[in-house]
Amino acid sequence: MQLCYKILYYALQNPALIKQTTVRNACLEGIWMNILQMIISYQWLLYTTSGPDSILHFNEQKTVYL
Repeated sequence: MQLCYKILYYALQNPALIKQTTVRNACLEGIWMNILQMIISYQWLLYTTSGPDSILHFNEQKTVYL
Protein backbone atom coordinates (compact mmCIF):
# COMPACT_ATOMS: atom_id res chain seq x y z
CA MET A 1 0.00 0.00 0.00
CA GLN A 2 2.97 2.32 0.56
CA LEU A 3 3.70 2.19 -3.16
CA CYS A 4 0.15 3.40 -3.83
CA TYR A 5 0.72 6.50 -1.72
CA LYS A 6 3.90 7.34 -3.59
CA ILE A 7 2.16 6.84 -6.94
CA LEU A 8 -0.62 9.19 -5.85
CA TYR A 9 1.83 11.78 -4.54
CA TYR A 10 3.83 11.93 -7.76
CA ALA A 11 0.62 11.94 -9.80
CA LEU A 12 -0.59 14.98 -7.85
CA GLN A 13 2.74 16.75 -8.40
CA ASN A 14 2.75 15.95 -12.12
CA PRO A 15 -0.70 15.28 -13.63
CA ALA A 16 0.95 14.14 -16.87
CA LEU A 17 1.94 10.94 -15.05
CA ILE A 18 -1.69 9.83 -15.14
CA LYS A 19 -1.23 9.20 -18.86
CA GLN A 20 1.59 6.75 -18.23
CA THR A 21 0.70 3.08 -18.36
CA THR A 22 2.04 2.09 -14.93
CA VAL A 23 0.05 4.70 -13.03
CA ARG A 24 -3.06 4.11 -15.10
CA ASN A 25 -2.91 0.34 -14.56
CA ALA A 26 -2.48 0.79 -10.82
CA CYS A 27 -5.55 3.01 -10.75
CA LEU A 28 -7.58 0.53 -12.79
CA GLU A 29 -6.88 -2.31 -10.36
CA GLY A 30 -9.07 -0.81 -7.67
CA ILE A 31 -6.19 0.86 -5.89
CA TRP A 32 -7.34 4.32 -7.01
CA MET A 33 -10.68 4.14 -5.21
CA ASN A 34 -9.01 2.90 -2.05
CA ILE A 35 -6.58 5.81 -2.14
CA LEU A 36 -9.40 8.31 -2.68
CA GLN A 37 -11.28 6.87 0.30
CA MET A 38 -8.16 7.26 2.44
CA ILE A 39 -7.75 10.87 1.38
CA ILE A 40 -11.36 11.59 2.28
CA SER A 41 -10.87 10.01 5.68
CA TYR A 42 -7.56 11.88 6.19
CA GLN A 43 -5.64 8.64 6.66
CA TRP A 44 -3.44 9.73 3.76
CA LEU A 45 -2.71 13.02 5.50
CA LEU A 46 -1.71 11.19 8.64
CA TYR A 47 0.62 8.98 6.60
CA THR A 48 2.34 11.98 5.02
CA THR A 49 3.02 13.64 8.37
CA SER A 50 4.52 10.68 10.23
CA GLY A 51 7.68 8.62 9.91
CA PRO A 52 11.10 9.27 8.39
CA ASP A 53 9.80 8.32 4.92
CA SER A 54 6.91 10.77 5.00
CA ILE A 55 6.28 13.22 2.19
CA LEU A 56 6.64 16.26 4.44
CA HIS A 57 10.00 14.99 5.68
CA PHE A 58 11.07 14.08 2.15
CA ASN A 59 10.32 17.55 0.79
CA GLU A 60 9.58 20.15 3.44
CA GLN A 61 9.46 23.02 0.96
CA LYS A 62 6.32 21.86 -0.83
CA THR A 63 2.81 22.32 0.45
CA VAL A 64 0.41 19.46 -0.14
CA TYR A 65 -3.10 20.66 -0.95
CA LEU A 66 -5.99 18.24 -0.61
